[in-house]
Amino acid sequence: MTSCNEQDTIDKDKEFHLGFNTVWFIRICWAGLGHFLLTSRMRRSCDAGVGGFILVTLGCWFHCRYNYAKLRIQERTAREGIQSVCQQAT
Repeated sequence: MTSCNEQDTIDKDKEFHLGFNTVWFIRICWAGLGHFLLTSRMRRSCDAGVGGFILVTLGCWFHCRYNYAKLRIQERTAREGIQSVCQQAT
């Protein structure tokens, strides 16, 4: 049976062994390569690849920032609730 620390180590080891096809945002960036193979236009293919990477990166960043802000609001609400209960008890 594994302890929590050993399980965390196993999970972290698995993170480093992901292939390019298993990570969804890397697959989207292959759009530039696909565009090049279909059209043979180098500049537009680079633009498609970089554009896809930028869109995915910004999408992930906004998603993470939104979740972080939501978590901070929940923590602040919980902290205010605990303080009000403590003040009423005294």
